[in-house]
Amino acid sequence: MGRRFTRAAAAATLALAAALIFATAANASLTVNYVFTGHGGYSTDGLGQNGIGGTLEADVPAGSTVQKAFLYGTYFFVSDPDVT
Repeated sequence: MGRRFTRAAAAATLALAAALIFATAANASLTVNYVFTGHGGYSTDGLGQNGIGGTLEADVPAGSTVQKAFLYGTYFFVSDPDVT
């Protein structure tokens, strides 16, 4: 068993070293998509689940005007999400 463990540890170390050597740097940037000037508020909501359905709600006082609404989604391991 000691010899198997040593071989497995050596293989894991080599795999890690190869991953570090051949790793590429990720490029990402943030951009401003909306600017509001004046007096205002905001409402946020979130939903995290492993199934379909669910509700997102905005808390908007009576008489207020919604200037913009944004919905962002992310899906892991799903190439064609059901967004109905």
